[in-house]
Amino acid sequence: MREVQAKLIATGRSAPDAVANQGQIEALFDSMGRQVMAPHQMRGFLATAYVALANGTETSLLAGVAGEYHDLLSITAANTSGAAIALTIRESTGGSTTTSIYAAASATTTINFPAPIPQSATDAAWTVDMGDFSNTTVNITALFVKNV
Repeated sequence: MREVQAKLIATGRSAPDAVANQGQIEALFDSMGRQVMAPHQMRGFLATAYVALANGTETSLLAGVAGEYHDLLSITAANTSGAAIALTIRESTGGSTTTSIYAAASATTTINFPAPIPQSATDAAWTVDMGDFSNTTVNITALFVKNV
């Protein structure tokens, strides 16, 4: 039997140090001894966001953090109005459109991306915008993967 070198990763801990090409790495385990193998990231490296849009003003969905990329994994738009709404998602305030989501009248639309949409710069806020509609509220929720 061979002994395995491992490191315990506590929730909320910062990312492990980068390893040079062909450098030695250690397996990561949680406090119960389970090997950490998440499809996108460990729990401490996920972020959720919520905003309610009621007008056509670009609104911050998730604030930027210095040294952190926030890659978009999923987004949900719950439209409370009687009109279909097109939403524009940007990875920085005033930036170009990263993706769009369409919410039918009085309906909820969710997009789960097969791989996270990468944010191109750190310290940038993800934003959401819609046309200027009256008597309309669209509730937006999103899940992000933090990468350093």
